[in-house]
Amino acid sequence: MHKVIESKARADQTFQLVGGKLVKITIVQKGAEFFCKDEFSAELVQKALLNGGVSKPILPIQLSEATEADLLAAKSARPDQACNADAWIKFLKENAQPPPPIPVELVNASELQKDTVLRIHRDDSSKLESATVHKV
Repeated sequence: MHKVIESKARADQTFQLVGGKLVKITIVQKGAEFFCKDEFSAELVQKALLNGGVSKPILPIQLSEATEADLLAAKSARPDQACNADAWIKFLKENAQPPPPIPVELVNASELQKDTVLRIHRDDSSKLESATVHKV
């Protein structure tokens, strides 16, 4: 087999602010090799490509909200870009907002006395686990 064309694999990752959110953009391009069975055919293909071309591959792009862990990984992978990662980490910490509270509706609130306190317990996924009524 005679190699005609070889492209190298590459991956790029960048971070961009979009609508107040830090977005991680990942592009992965797989390498490709093109072969011919014999040297004569390989030479013909190479000569044909001098007058023609090869279309660029379609690249999948992954978009996701960037996390501090993503930035730390990028910082360790590219130490020369550490100052950019540090700036984005600072941005994330300064703009972090706690999730909004989950509303609880009492369907029988009129039955509770004024000296009653209701305690709500939630599991790790924020689902209602239990509710306890305490008299004060």
